[in-house]
Amino acid sequence: MFSKAAYSITINENTAAGHCFLKLEATSGDSVDKVNYFLGSGKDNHAFDLNKLTGDLCTRKLIDREQQDKYELQVIANDGKFETSVSVTIGTCLKISKNQSQIITSICRNHRRKRQPAGF
Repeated sequence: MFSKAAYSITINENTAAGHCFLKLEATSGDSVDKVNYFLGSGKDNHAFDLNKLTGDLCTRKLIDREQQDKYELQVIANDGKFETSVSVTIGTCLKISKNQSQIITSICRNHRRKRQPAGF
């Protein structure tokens, strides 16, 4: 079982390839076996890598909000006997730099609020 029913997270655009931003955690169905993680089939898998052993979700390429502002993934956890899955929604927001105004910060915060279902 995953520790959450679903995951929703927002990352900044222009996040570099190889940046790990979410650790997915699942427990074994019988609490004995080691859990392995896999990306399910989906059109958004091209942008992310999932560490099979640790559950760390990382960017595979530069994330560009102008190309795509939302990603939907299905993550599978399997301990060799039991299998479970969870959906992961990843939104992107404008990158905030020291030289940009507070308006950009507000855009990012509002984007996060809109994307997150109740309880997140």
